[in-house]
Amino acid sequence: MVSAWQNFLKNRYFKKKDLTSVRESLTEAYYNVFDHADAKGNAFSMLIFNELQGVLNVAVCDFGIGIARSVKDFLGTDISDSEAIKKAMESNFTVGSKSYNSGQGLSNIRRCCTDGDKLWIVANRGLFIINDSNEELRELDFDFNGTLLFYSLSLDHFDDEEILEDFNW
Repeated sequence: MVSAWQNFLKNRYFKKKDLTSVRESLTEAYYNVFDHADAKGNAFSMLIFNELQGVLNVAVCDFGIGIARSVKDFLGTDISDSEAIKKAMESNFTVGSKSYNSGQGLSNIRRCCTDGDKLWIVANRGLFIINDSNEELRELDFDFNGTLLFYSLSLDHFDDEEILEDFNW
């Protein structure tokens, strides 16, 4: 299913580019809000394409319990909020808030960010920054009640869309 934003980007900026990973990363981000945040509808998202830089900026934010608090409650340990966010990024890690969760959401978003892309996650008092293969953990001096997921994707390194014009069964 192609969404309105996907049609807009494809028709305006990225003719013949495969935007599947963008769609999948957004889907994962939204599912995380619905499945884990307990935000009671207090959430928003924003997509902005910076034409000069060729970068799509994506922000998904909720005002729920926050990734860090959710992970720490699940683990029953007293790790820092930034370490809890890092734990949530691990493939196959889930707090099990829904029976169908498999722990792939945040790691899928991370895999979408390649070749100089940036990913920032703010939750509770933690900040986790990923730039290429570099990771940085920071503790904040304030409590952000919820989670802010922000990533910048350079779409010029996306693959060309493959169209099979002569397809026979």
